[in-house]
Amino acid sequence: QGGDKGRAPVGENARVQIIRAGKNSTVGGVIYFDKFKTVLTEKNKKQLDTIVHQVAGKPQRIEVRGYTVLQPVPEESGYRDNWDLAFQRSREVEQYLISQGISSGRLSINVFGPNNPVYTGIDPTELQRNARVQVIMVDERSQGTLN
Repeated sequence: QGGDKGRAPVGENARVQIIRAGKNSTVGGVIYFDKFKTVLTEKNKKQLDTIVHQVAGKPQRIEVRGYTVLQPVPEESGYRDNWDLAFQRSREVEQYLISQGISSGRLSINVFGPNNPVYTGIDPTELQRNARVQVIMVDERSQGTLN
């Protein structure tokens, strides 16, 4: 129970507060990958170019979120696990955004690996949608430069 009896600005007790309030913006997109691959295709790069055009010159922070399919990574893939694979995908996207003029100070990588799938059924085509990176401009000002 504990806590102060007076109401805090946010939350029931003074010790409860929101550290980073941020809402996802509709600006961004999803980049799909082959099941155990990390290489950006020309199609991926065109999609990222569209995202760059949307976010360039704005002050908000950009999150690059990496995901994988639910099955374990094969040994011959060169990745330790789904977390390693998801990070490398996110890193590829981050590096491409930087190469296109987006400030590294605006970017952060979050890795979800096999967690938070968009599809959990049995259709193999739909399951492939889980191998993705989401690029989302968050409603939170970045300390980095505007690009």
